[in-house]
Amino acid sequence: MNIEQVREYTLSLPGVTEDQAFGEDILNFRLEGKIFVCLWLGGGRYNMKDGVSRIALKLSPDRNVELREQFSAVTDALERHLL
Repeated sequence: MNIEQVREYTLSLPGVTEDQAFGEDILNFRLEGKIFVCLWLGGGRYNMKDGVSRIALKLSPDRNVELREQFSAVTDALERHLL
């Protein structure tokens, strides 16, 4: 995953804002004040595992299950934190 491409695409969506409410190593993207994407930049408490960038997306529960079944890299955010 290319962090800059994800950032550029997300910011191109209408009404999206960016902040770093959880520290310098996490970019948050909000729509109408609600976070829908967290993008880890590396370092800190949520360091990248094996140098792989991490992203958390707010999706419907059904879509989350569908993606986890399709892609082994898609995991629950809590599960990622515990690994």
